[in-house]
Amino acid sequence: MDRSRKMEKLTLTRPRILPGDILAVQGQSWMSRQIMRTTGGSCSHVGLFLSGGKEPLIIEALTRVVTHPLTEALVDSKKAWILHPLNIDMYQRLNIMHHARALIGGKYGYVRFFLQFADCLTHTRFFSTHLTLPGQPICSMIVAYPYGQEGLYFGHTFQSLSPAEIFDFAQSHDKFYKIWELK
Repeated sequence: MDRSRKMEKLTLTRPRILPGDILAVQGQSWMSRQIMRTTGGSCSHVGLFLSGGKEPLIIEALTRVVTHPLTEALVDSKKAWILHPLNIDMYQRLNIMHHARALIGGKYGYVRFFLQFADCLTHTRFFSTHLTLPGQPICSMIVAYPYGQEGLYFGHTFQSLSPAEIFDFAQSHDKFYKIWELK
């Protein structure tokens, strides 16, 4: 195969990250392992791409809701994927970004996190759906809330979703999501 054909093939398989795409991560920390064990998933964290390009920008909930380059989001990850929705247009992507940016600077929702843990232990969605305080997002809310504002859901309301459920939804709906493994 000549050089131009090789480059064409690389270009076709290389992911084009767009605002509104989702970053799914399998972390290596003790907390990441506990999240995966509790939720039964292979993903412990999610974030949202605010931009693409050479150094994509991510919004994610850590101790606060922050933005930083993709390379920083991948530092402690074991595996990572891009979830690229196929069923949304650029107008919806811009609206998703608008709703996501409104969360920047917010405190992490530790109460929401523990309510989801209680849901996992009791195999319900009662605690995270009925006892959640407004604001104070966790990582899955950074993705699910802006999508929900556009009428797009991951099978459940944003208050009760885990990162694994977002990842599993995308995997089981391959008509609506293209998934690229980053790491």
